[in-house]
Amino acid sequence: MDQRRAGRLWYGWLAVGCALIAGYAVLPQDHWVSWVYYDGFVAVAVAAVVLGVRHNRPARARLWYLFAAGEACWFGGELIFAYYYLTGDDPYPSPADALFVAGYPLLIAAMFLLIRARRHGRDWAGLIDAGILTTALVMLAWTYVIAPLTAATSMGLAERTVAMAYPAGDLMLLVMATRLFTTRGARTPSYWALSLALVLVTVGDSTFTSLVSLDENYLNLLSDVFWLGSFLAWSLAALHPSMVELSRIHPEQRTRLSRTRLISLTGAALLAPAMLAFHGITAADHIPWVVIAAGSTVMFLLVLVRMHGLAAHAQRQADQLKALARSDGLTGVANRRTWDEAVARMLTTAASTGSAVVVALLDVDHFKRFNDTYGHLAGDTLLIDATAAWQTGLRPEDLLARYGGEEFGVLLPGVSLADAVRRIDALRAVTPFGQTFSAGVASWDGREDPTALMARADQALYAAKHAGRDRVVAAESPEPHPVPPQTLAGLPPRGAGERIPLLPR
Repeated sequence: MDQRRAGRLWYGWLAVGCALIAGYAVLPQDHWVSWVYYDGFVAVAVAAVVLGVRHNRPARARLWYLFAAGEACWFGGELIFAYYYLTGDDPYPSPADALFVAGYPLLIAAMFLLIRARRHGRDWAGLIDAGILTTALVMLAWTYVIAPLTAATSMGLAERTVAMAYPAGDLMLLVMATRLFTTRGARTPSYWALSLALVLVTVGDSTFTSLVSLDENYLNLLSDVFWLGSFLAWSLAALHPSMVELSRIHPEQRTRLSRTRLISLTGAALLAPAMLAFHGITAADHIPWVVIAAGSTVMFLLVLVRMHGLAAHAQRQADQLKALARSDGLTGVANRRTWDEAVARMLTTAASTGSAVVVALLDVDHFKRFNDTYGHLAGDTLLIDATAAWQTGLRPEDLLARYGGEEFGVLLPGVSLADAVRRIDALRAVTPFGQTFSAGVASWDGREDPTALMARADQALYAAKHAGRDRVVAAESPEPHPVPPQTLAGLPPRGAGERIPLLPR
């Protein structure tokens, strides 16, 4: 079945399902026709989940079969409940309640497997956000649903246990939905259908158990519509082709604090004072201060941890950007800007302490020929491996920087010119791929500025190239006056050395 036909069938089932739910609303309630209609719709929806899994073949089909198993338990409970209701026998608790309650662990397990499949490693930010939203849900459920049930003295222990199992199961489903919301992953039509199913089933249960002041027939009908909508949404989530993407790890695992998430967290944090205000207005003598105080404390601490995590992440990003701005993007060594700052700073320090400073310029021999022969990717690899090898022969206080192209600078503080020449010459032996470099070395005279010092090292580098490459040349001491042009008449112009034929090492 092609994607276009599958899409038409999906939209067709969506339209038919909505029409069937609307048709159920006009049927006479508490009649065998409405019971058959309801149970038939649920049976088709559960079968559609299995059909969707078999057709789309997701990588983690087990979790979808757990969804189907949980809904099948609820379907079985509906059949038993319908039998008791139509025969006039309505025991409570009954086997129907056992099946209804048994469906919750299966659905919760399916949600757990889905959430775990969508992430890699620990997502502390998402866990904290889920904890904030979960705390708010627990406060609501305990205050308005679970606590009244625990205080109900008219029910026996078994009745009270079953009555509390339903809101507890709904609460766990909402907790899982919250964790799904706070986990990075694909937001596909299947994702939204699954989220809608979780919301509708909890709203249906809450409507059935909480809105007792409404007319009973209207209340039952409203709950049934919500429940039918949840079964339809589950089947739509399984039938849509995008369901295979739900259990895939998202490439970006860092949880962002988006506007929607920020609004959700803000609403959760404001829930406690809103509940206090509501109880203060409607029931000032019966404020559940223990639950609200505990929930407020937990949410405050979680928000504090979340803000600390955001601040730490922002600092890490700032440090990374600072490091990137001062390093070469290819080789990872210092860039030209860092080199210029380091040389100027080192000369300023040496002027006050009288220590020696030596700079060297290294140029990879025949780099263009290497690129033309082996390709630019191989040329990049040569530069990366060469800088890594050279750094092993330098001291921690030495600085290796990419000066430009295939040219590199080495700053050697506190060494003599002869010692620096030996150190640089030793680096030639570790240059990878059998390649060589030419180098010029200059020692600071204690007076010249960085530009003049680098110019002497540059002249020595050209002298090394002109002499046949694969060697280190030390620059002569600077002249007290500018060097006459005829002094440099024997040296080739800038770049001319690249046109000299390749000489053997």
